[in-house]
Amino acid sequence: MTAATTAEVTAIEAAPEDRRRPRRGLVLGLAAAVVVLAIGLAVPYVIADTYTMGLAVQAALLGLLTLGIGFLARNLGLISLGHTAFFGGAAYGVGVAVNHFGWGPMPAVLFGVLVGTVIAVFIGVLVVRASGMGFLMLTLALSQAL
Repeated sequence: MTAATTAEVTAIEAAPEDRRRPRRGLVLGLAAAVVVLAIGLAVPYVIADTYTMGLAVQAALLGLLTLGIGFLARNLGLISLGHTAFFGGAAYGVGVAVNHFGWGPMPAVLFGVLVGTVIAVFIGVLVVRASGMGFLMLTLALSQAL
């Protein structure tokens, strides 16, 4: 029996025990999520000024937009120039729901999320097979068309 075979057998025998133990990254990620959630829930009690609260909301939304772009670039190697199309489409959906349908804030926001999701699915179906420069240019063209 060679050293490589012995190492493989040891790895196979140790695998079920490793699956049962919680992973350190998962625990740290959950702890970070709880801390961020607690801070987010405390923000309305700390910030009383409506202008500052509006800035905080915009910063959170643009932060989520940035996370999406970073995820595509880092994990998939795709650079998208059309992310703001979903953002703008959802904003227009909220505006239409409030001004034309007369809906309240929460149903309008849910409608905006639905509109943004439908736009994302439509554009995603069109660019799913592209990669590299083709993906970049397709997302740019479709977002400009929108």
